[in-house]
Amino acid sequence: MNLQLLIERAFKIQTELDNLKHEFEIFLMDETIPLVTRWDIFQKSPELLKYKNNYIFLFAVEYNEIECIDWVDEGYDKYATIDLIDFVNIAEQTNRYSPDIISKMKIDLLHSNCASCVFDW
Repeated sequence: MNLQLLIERAFKIQTELDNLKHEFEIFLMDETIPLVTRWDIFQKSPELLKYKNNYIFLFAVEYNEIECIDWVDEGYDKYATIDLIDFVNIAEQTNRYSPDIISKMKIDLLHSNCASCVFDW
């Protein structure tokens, strides 16, 4: 196989994936679509369409509506990967935060297209 053709093919695939990810992000941020629908699609979508932060994710509500989340108290070790979708779903199921706070957390994740992060503190 010609190495140059293989590299060109890889670039084409990367460009197509980047375009698909951009379209996905537009959908996630479209507030004319109900939050429940966007959240459901976000949860079911493949990981390659989502971002993984290599640093801790800060929800906007942590700045003024809730105390900062203590990831050690949540049971995470340093450099552990945190599944943010699971975290928000569990918080919702256990009524840890009000429905308004949960909705804001979901919107933060949708607008950033971030599904996971690394606990780097």
